[in-house]
Amino acid sequence: FRYSIRPHGRFDSAAAHRFGTERSQPLIVVPVEAGAPAMASLIRVAPSGVLVTALKPADDGPGPSGRRDWIVRLFGASGRPEKAVISWADSAPITVLRSSPDEERGEQILGPVDVPAWGMVTLRLTRDHEGQPAQ
Repeated sequence: FRYSIRPHGRFDSAAAHRFGTERSQPLIVVPVEAGAPAMASLIRVAPSGVLVTALKPADDGPGPSGRRDWIVRLFGASGRPEKAVISWADSAPITVLRSSPDEERGEQILGPVDVPAWGMVTLRLTRDHEGQPAQ
């Protein structure tokens, strides 16, 4: 067994979940070649009470547009319903579709994504321009 104890002030459910995830799923460090370009996060999600639990290429390959679709899973860690706003790091516009856990395409979502308290939402994202995120 391993334990991690963190002193804190007022309880913040999202911060507690983030801390637990950081301890149970640490980042994997791999060496890179000298001079390799730094990579930024592909997406940004706000507010901080919504955690990204998965970001991966869709299993079925490129979408109908021929562009790579990405699966994003969001968790409502704050303990209250949230309206999540998702954007690519380079501000490229995206198409957001609700998806099943099996990555089946659903209806398009325009505007913020409703994330229920303690709930999980699976989304399929497609960039709306020719540039592709780094693979």
